[in-house]
Amino acid sequence: MKKQAGYIKIFKSIEGWKYINNPNVFYFWIRLLLLAEWEDKVVDGIEIERGSLITTLSSLSKMFNLTPKQVRICIEKLEGEKQIVRKRASKGAKKGTVISICNYDSYQGGEGAKGQAKGQEKGQERHSSNIIHSNIKKEEEISPYNPPKGVPLPFNSQRFKDAWGMLCEQPKWKGKNANSLRLSLNKLARYEEEFAIILIEDAIERNWQGVVFSSTKEKYEEWKREILPF
Repeated sequence: MKKQAGYIKIFKSIEGWKYINNPNVFYFWIRLLLLAEWEDKVVDGIEIERGSLITTLSSLSKMFNLTPKQVRICIEKLEGEKQIVRKRASKGAKKGTVISICNYDSYQGGEGAKGQAKGQEKGQERHSSNIIHSNIKKEEEISPYNPPKGVPLPFNSQRFKDAWGMLCEQPKWKGKNANSLRLSLNKLARYEEEFAIILIEDAIERNWQGVVFSSTKEKYEEWKREILPF
């Protein structure tokens, strides 16, 4: 990756952050701060605001040398602390997830943000459980997925609904009838929800017409071996 000039600010109060001794989450957080765009720009036709980056699960996994499961856990913990928000983005064949660091301007400062860094630090002292918030805008609302009648979802979490709904919006999936969708969901139901979401995201990224293949069993076994509890 091309080296970039510049720097990021880190308040010393991060020592009181609840994840300071969690090496994966702490490392993940610092890398996000380093990778976030310092100014608004357009990447592959997608507008990326200051304090945000566009990426994919597989890219973060390879770049940070973490398993997909570990990446998901880090993202969920940072979302739980309201330090990041994410939304899916797509432009033609280019697809990915935009991760935004909450309150990026007040934390990192910059033109038009005079004195805000100082106020941010005081706010962090008052709210130690949310030390060092991250980005700019709230996540845009995603339209809820409404499955066709007779096509119940095997998992009820919002993450699964969002992933499945995004898959059904893909060109190769829009024309599928209820029976075809039901068969795909029945195949996903054979696995844990986490792995089912991975299969859906793979289908989206690779523009596949299906979610389960002959190689899925081997991939599932590998995934189970990769799951490392914190």
